[in-house]
Amino acid sequence: MEKIIEYRNLAKQYPRLFKIAKLTHPKSKKIIESFHIQEYAFKNFDTIPFLARGCFILNEDSKNTIVIRGYDKFFNVGEIKDTQWNNIEVNTNGPYELTLKENGCIIFVSVFENDLIVASKHSITKLNDKGILENNPYADLGEKWLNKYINGKREELIKFIKDNNVTLVFELIDNEFEEHVLEYSKEEEGLYLHGINTNTVEFNTWPSEKVNEVAKQFNLIPVKYKLYNTINELKEFADSCKGYYNGRAIEGWVIRCKKKNGDTFFFKYKYDEPYLLYREWREATKTYISHKPIKYHYNKTYDYMDWVKEKYQTNKELFIDILNKRGIIKLRNLYLEESQGGKRIKKVLEPLTKENAKFKLILPIGIIGFGKTTIGKMLQILYDIGHIQNDNYQKKQSGFIADIYKEFDNKTIVMADKNNHLKILRGENHQNLTPEKAANYPHIIKSFLNNFENLDTINNTEDSLIDEVINIDFKEDSISIVKKIINALNLEPKTDEELKEALKLSKKVNHNNNNSKAKIIQPLYYGLRLKYVNCKDFTLNCFKKFTQENDLYIKEYEKIKFIIENGNFLQREHIAVACRKTDSPEILKFYDNLLSKTKVIKSFNNPYLEAVVYVSSIVWTSNHIFIPVDKIKTDKILDINNNNNSSYYITVACYGDAMPNECLTILQNIKNFYQEHTNLKPEITEDEEKIIMIDESFVIDDSNKEKEKEITHPKTLIQLLAPPLKDTSFIKPINVVEGSDWKQLFFEPFKFKGFYTKKINGSDKRK
Repeated sequence: MEKIIEYRNLAKQYPRLFKIAKLTHPKSKKIIESFHIQEYAFKNFDTIPFLARGCFILNEDSKNTIVIRGYDKFFNVGEIKDTQWNNIEVNTNGPYELTLKENGCIIFVSVFENDLIVASKHSITKLNDKGILENNPYADLGEKWLNKYINGKREELIKFIKDNNVTLVFELIDNEFEEHVLEYSKEEEGLYLHGINTNTVEFNTWPSEKVNEVAKQFNLIPVKYKLYNTINELKEFADSCKGYYNGRAIEGWVIRCKKKNGDTFFFKYKYDEPYLLYREWREATKTYISHKPIKYHYNKTYDYMDWVKEKYQTNKELFIDILNKRGIIKLRNLYLEESQGGKRIKKVLEPLTKENAKFKLILPIGIIGFGKTTIGKMLQILYDIGHIQNDNYQKKQSGFIADIYKEFDNKTIVMADKNNHLKILRGENHQNLTPEKAANYPHIIKSFLNNFENLDTINNTEDSLIDEVINIDFKEDSISIVKKIINALNLEPKTDEELKEALKLSKKVNHNNNNSKAKIIQPLYYGLRLKYVNCKDFTLNCFKKFTQENDLYIKEYEKIKFIIENGNFLQREHIAVACRKTDSPEILKFYDNLLSKTKVIKSFNNPYLEAVVYVSSIVWTSNHIFIPVDKIKTDKILDINNNNNSSYYITVACYGDAMPNECLTILQNIKNFYQEHTNLKPEITEDEEKIIMIDESFVIDDSNKEKEKEITHPKTLIQLLAPPLKDTSFIKPINVVEGSDWKQLFFEPFKFKGFYTKKINGSDKRK
């Protein structure tokens, strides 16, 4: 359960890597969720809750019942550290079970609502948002093939799957429907049963001997397998096959064994020839007729592609169905026939290097504001390098790529000045996306980092087209970066004086050629941004002190620590005082006029917008942690509830599906509770002189004295992030009051400063 919740949290933080699709089951109308991890994440995330490639979950009554469970992700020999031969030998035990890796598409069969449910890797036939049946062609074809085999044994199969709580894993081969790489005869097509997995979060799969017994019981096609006791026996056999088994070309083998600690361990053994070579031919053909680039890994591909290009000009009918995943085998066989088995290699091209390359593209990959445009301008000044800036293009597909191609008509080196595709990250020199102009600048940066895809030049992705990578540090200056580029491109070196002059001139160049007016966006809410306090650190410190004297709350401390460390609330600490969708025009007008008199970010220390915030407790539930506000002292606030600010709070963390705006309901429940239990709420001092003010003295010390001006007058991203509360000696926890579904820890009250701000982008719910 915890691993599923952890996955849900990752899906909110990294939505492009960890996806959850909601699928409406046609018969029951229940929602089944499909968990889908992008391939890239498996290699680049140190901790993934569970590695299933294909997992369907019924989130009914929050039970998170697993309906379908695929294999855990596993890798080819040498693809990662764990699958290098020496590590396999050291870290695993035999016997080693090899199953033939059939070349088709994966199909899952399980039971849901007392009937068979058939799925592709990540979807099922389902009802769409309009209640109309939306067929999944893979799942439907898989079920059609399944019915051919089981005949009158459907109910028997349902009972078997239910009794054992398992998922049957098949490989579907049907070349009339979809060709992959390898050729199968008509007699060899069908559903191959190669796995039976228990429907649990922890990966548990049956041995091939038992899988084949089940295949025999239900007339299914079994997958061939072999057993070897040692890694040397396994390797000797796999090497000897040379890409063929029983006279047929094969993709390779899936090897199942155990790690020294007893965990199940899978890895693949794939053959360069013919399988991987043929797969490259398929991808090269598709990219060629789609007018896209690709890098070849095999010399034989050059000759094949020369032949393809000739055929494409003279006989386009051969290519009609290639993009529809049919016809590639016929095309390949024709090439092998005409080229005597592909043995005649007409020419071996000299490998492309930066020394012999005629054209070179500089592609910056990095965070907003790291100076890419300045670097481009410096290179343009120093070497007349082409510089195409994406910020000058207002719409998608509006000429950025086309202009790069055109620039190569006159230049041999061009810099494609772009970070990403999000609209909010375009505009006048990122003139709107700066701390001074964007009130939500830190949140934008966090969103950018969460969705950022790291460079991956190893796998067969777009990144594999990149020939050389120049690594730079986050804080590296422009001159140092330009020096690295000069060195990497073997350009004539420049003196320090020339580089400094180019940097100076680049600052004078108007980066922006866009004269369009920026769209005025209405704020979603107005609030007080807190100063000199990191509420997460404060909360943990306060609870830690309390548990040192109250052993009964040690588990509560661990629970709160977990929510804070794994929560999904990303925005920095603030108190919402008015929301556009919930408050009256008069209130919104008041705050709009208040903030329109000064720039928001630069007002962080503006006495005119200063308020003093009083707090004395922390509230937590199973999924929320927040700090209620006792009082806001300022002459510039409209209390919408007129009840001594009791509707205000500071969100610390939310976990799972919990939303920050739900804290308001919890606050109301607490208020009602104390009206019925007047003796439970502790007396809090109202003596102004006794209440401590958190100010600069709690932030600046000998370790960061030189940063004082930067922290008190923020101008950059780093300075905008909330500084920690370093001195917590004033904290004196008093006691805990427990409500029906919430708990509240009281401490000696303190006060700190907040400054009015407004939130432009993000959720429009009260936070």
